[in-house]
Amino acid sequence: MKRAIVILLSLAAICILALSGCEKKPQVIIAPISPEIFRFPNGATLPANTADRAGALGEIAVQAHRRHLLGGPDMGANRETVEIAMDMFYDLSQAQGAGEVTLFFDTGSAVIKPGERDKLEQFLSRIALDGYGRTVHLLLIGSASATGPRELNTRLSTQRTEAPLPIVQRMLSGGPYAIHPINALGDMYSPRNVPNQVNRLYQYVQIIVAYGP
Repeated sequence: MKRAIVILLSLAAICILALSGCEKKPQVIIAPISPEIFRFPNGATLPANTADRAGALGEIAVQAHRRHLLGGPDMGANRETVEIAMDMFYDLSQAQGAGEVTLFFDTGSAVIKPGERDKLEQFLSRIALDGYGRTVHLLLIGSASATGPRELNTRLSTQRTEAPLPIVQRMLSGGPYAIHPINALGDMYSPRNVPNQVNRLYQYVQIIVAYGP
């Protein structure tokens, strides 16, 4: 995933060494229903002329993630849908020049450290100016290590997704914005075939921004 590459480049040198021998993730093709409508693996559709493309992609990702966590026969299709929607959201963000920021946490913590707080505030300050008059869509992907009790890491991932919200609310209060939260675990929505020593470093929340109308 393109947005996952950004995270991995921010990790320590051990990640680079560990990833060097990993296989590439197979490309997933979005099946067209018609030239104007695209269908995701779980059946969700996105019209090409959608006015608020960022908002639509954010909600497709969030809803598919919720269904993925429930399991069932469509679990794989929902996971693929989340990954595709997040990649499309990321591509839109890059095309618009909005970008993303990734905040790293200490193991077992959901407290934003001072340096990470400064990074977030600088990012949001630019977004508030560049996005003035438009809806700011924030796709938040929180993650916790795949090791340890699942319940604990699920709660920690959710807390990391929620941790930036007070700062977001304060700095984007001058205009419309929407939050699209996803709480992931370990290598969920990250490149496949990643060694466990890399998974243990997935202690972050990534915030990708794209603008609506």
